[in-house]
Amino acid sequence: MAALCFAALLTAGTAHAAELRVRGASSLELIAVGRSADVMVRGALLDEVGASLGRAALKLEARDGATTINLDGITACPGEDTLVRIEGRTTANVTTDERGMFCIVWPGRMSRGSFSVKYAGNKFFDGADAEAGVTAEGEQRASTSLRFDTPPAVLDLDKDQHVMGVTVRIARADAARMLLPASRHEGLAINLVDERGETVASATTRGDGKARFEVKSSALGPPGDGELRAEFAGDRQLAGSKVSAQVTRTVKVELKLPEQVEGDPDDGIRIDTTVTSQRGPAAGGLVEATIDGKPVGAAPVQDGHADLVVTFPGGVERTVAISVRYSPNTPYWQPGPPGLSTIRTKGPHPLRQVALALLGAALVAWIVLKWRRAPKSESRDSAVPPPPSGRPEILVLDRPSGLKGWKGQVADAHDGVAVANADLSIFTLSFDKRVVLAQTKSEADGTFSLEVPDIPKDARLLVEGEFHATYEQLLPAPSILRVALVTRRRAILDRLVRWARVRGTPFDSAREPTPGHVRRVAARTGAERVESWATRVEAVAFGPAPVTRDIEAEVVGNEPNAVPVQAEAPANPLADRIS
Repeated sequence: MAALCFAALLTAGTAHAAELRVRGASSLELIAVGRSADVMVRGALLDEVGASLGRAALKLEARDGATTINLDGITACPGEDTLVRIEGRTTANVTTDERGMFCIVWPGRMSRGSFSVKYAGNKFFDGADAEAGVTAEGEQRASTSLRFDTPPAVLDLDKDQHVMGVTVRIARADAARMLLPASRHEGLAINLVDERGETVASATTRGDGKARFEVKSSALGPPGDGELRAEFAGDRQLAGSKVSAQVTRTVKVELKLPEQVEGDPDDGIRIDTTVTSQRGPAAGGLVEATIDGKPVGAAPVQDGHADLVVTFPGGVERTVAISVRYSPNTPYWQPGPPGLSTIRTKGPHPLRQVALALLGAALVAWIVLKWRRAPKSESRDSAVPPPPSGRPEILVLDRPSGLKGWKGQVADAHDGVAVANADLSIFTLSFDKRVVLAQTKSEADGTFSLEVPDIPKDARLLVEGEFHATYEQLLPAPSILRVALVTRRRAILDRLVRWARVRGTPFDSAREPTPGHVRRVAARTGAERVESWATRVEAVAFGPAPVTRDIEAEVVGNEPNAVPVQAEAPANPLADRIS
């Protein structure tokens, strides 16, 4: 039954079928740009799926309000494959190119009005029409953007040149609206400018919008922080744009010193050292001389010169090989190979030998007299502390038997000078507050004494000087202590260094970051709060005024995203050895 019904339907459909023709839709895109002496009209004919309809006939008209414009003199745009023919002075027949696009120029000025275009269609596509008002050329430019293919960071000035790439992008929406061809990316002039405003290289883009620069090192600025900025000035269709990158220019330092010098190493031998580079004399840093890896002298570098004096035990005539290396104080000057020289030492002067003989005789006599005296008991309270370590610490020097408290000295962590009137307190923590168990102040020579019975195991010792930063540590068993404090200046500088390290590039640097480096980076990146804080740190750390507790608190409080730094107890190998 179903088969019979299907056959009947098929027969009926065949008998009464009419001819069926299906045509696709079409659309027109159109823009009209008013220029200084003419009007450019550009458009495209597309089918319903966005494919172009090439070699299609269109009719073009122009109106200013209700008035039809005379199109005499209309021509195809230079370099375009558009066919144009005037019909009746006010209508132009326009034929699209193979890409379905057309471009014509009307030699007249029109600040207002519109152009309209009509496609009549054919047996495959329906007709379409479009109208576009005339817009000033300055309002029609497509926005662009630039980016470095690989942003430059460190530029080695010892290289002859540096290759960099920049890509130009045209905003897709603007390109579609203005019907810009893909080839519009090609031939765009890009300049590379440094922070001095000088053009260091120029290049034009390829078809993919990429420009390749070959930057000569000789065109770049001196060693230091800088900026490279790629700039596109724009043209009649494309708006200008720019992109910048922060760079650090470096150069390798070369040491020049005499091949051989001679003298008495006990009195000091002067080695005239020149510190230079391909960019002239080095600025800052120091040179250090070593013999068999052991330091024998150092000198600061000023204007590319170091007055180096080396000293080491002499006594005999010999030839010694010496190595001199450069240590920079900024990341801009990179140490090169060490300088090598030889020192020819002189033998001791006869008068010196006589003096040494007399000194030896006196020493023997003193030893004999000392040996014949009754021995005296030595006091372990006079333990000699190790050299200053340069960091804050509470170091156990000795633990004499029978000692019921703590004795010792408070000194500067860098130069070992005694700190007078330092506040010392032993405390414990109870919930959220401190319970002070004992307090004292250091004497004029930095010495102190604290005696407190029954101290809890979790007790801590806190020490602070008038101009030295607070430091605290778990209190050891009764012992003789050496307490080392750093000045508030150094503590503030240390906080800035830690701040820069945490945030990384560009605030951090290959060497230890300085307030000046952080300030300059902040100024270039628009970080006003960081710039203000770094400026204050620089003034406090290097200024003549003493740094008090209030000043330190003010600087620390203004630190961007300030995080309180907790004092930690460093390892104490001496204490472990004594116990």
